[in-house]
Amino acid sequence: MAKRTAIPVRLQIVGTMSALIIMYAWGRSLIGQPLQLGNQQFTWLGLVYLTGAFLFLLVAPWLTNRLALTPFDFIAMTDHLAMGWLGYLILILVVPIWFQPANSGLTLGVLSSVVGGICMDVPQNVTWGIRVPWTYNSPVIWKKVN
Repeated sequence: MAKRTAIPVRLQIVGTMSALIIMYAWGRSLIGQPLQLGNQQFTWLGLVYLTGAFLFLLVAPWLTNRLALTPFDFIAMTDHLAMGWLGYLILILVVPIWFQPANSGLTLGVLSSVVGGICMDVPQNVTWGIRVPWTYNSPVIWKKVN
């Protein structure tokens, strides 16, 4: 039987808050009052991007742990991703003008947040990060580059 890892309370709270913000955005769209992004509305496509990125955030640390060449603390990676993601969602609610035009600004933000968050904590592996021979030579160089 596989060893279970306890999920820290802070991570549970942050994940729940993120899920509630996404549900709020979907609820607003379903009742015909989508969130405003400047003078544009939050489109269905934007909600799909947002939801897909959130679901990927839940799977990425586990997948990275499976593909890593050395064991690492994937709970810390999940925690960093979740905190960054919550900050991103709060910015969408507080400063929506930054995400205009609606679809392209949202897409680039989601992509940058997810990839940057994963690369921040990822150990040496064959999938994520800057994978050139000189970064594989030393774990210290790998950590600094990524």
